[in-house]
Amino acid sequence: MVIVNLKRVNNSPKQFVSISNFPKPKECSWFLLIGNPEKNELIAMKRIAFKRYASKNLNICLPKDFNSEKIEIYLMCDSYIGLD
Repeated sequence: MVIVNLKRVNNSPKQFVSISNFPKPKECSWFLLIGNPEKNELIAMKRIAFKRYASKNLNICLPKDFNSEKIEIYLMCDSYIGLD
């Protein structure tokens, strides 16, 4: 089990982004990704919605051939380049 605690540091209760494809500002969503960069594989992905604070529990199933390899946790926004 992986427990992730998140805290936004800006004081706004909402976080809007301006995207040319949408006529109005859009509130961004976040994704928590757990992956193995050495094998270029995604182990778990969870969509997260939070205003100021969030605590998320993720139960991940590691592969049988997992032998304490390095895994990384990424927090990525759906409204900026890079998640696609």
